[in-house]
Amino acid sequence: MKNSYKLFLLLIFAVQTSFSQHQMDGLVQNYFNSISEASDSKKADLAEWKITDVVPSLNPKIQHVYVQQYHNNIPIQFASYKLTVKNNQVTWNIDQFITDIASKANGATPSITPSKRYQKQ
Repeated sequence: MKNSYKLFLLLIFAVQTSFSQHQMDGLVQNYFNSISEASDSKKADLAEWKITDVVPSLNPKIQHVYVQQYHNNIPIQFASYKLTVKNNQVTWNIDQFITDIASKANGATPSITPSKRYQKQ
């Protein structure tokens, strides 16, 4: 009986978390669309992201949403965006996304191939 009760609670928690995060995807996308209209460079910086966590606050009406910035499907270290959401509205944000990420990312091809590397030894 205890095991089925624990399983039921775990299932409810998993469904609630999944629903909450899916709901936040649309809210974050709408927020990023509204702030990216200011400049084209901002639009490129906000193109790839993923919600990493949705944390409830002590106030039951408030949730904190943490977003990770990506570039070419690679997460950018220390590039996060924190949104405070109250009644499905963003009330506060902390922007730590890297600006103009395309120019800062190392897109160069290697100057030496693996086979040439072994020939130099």
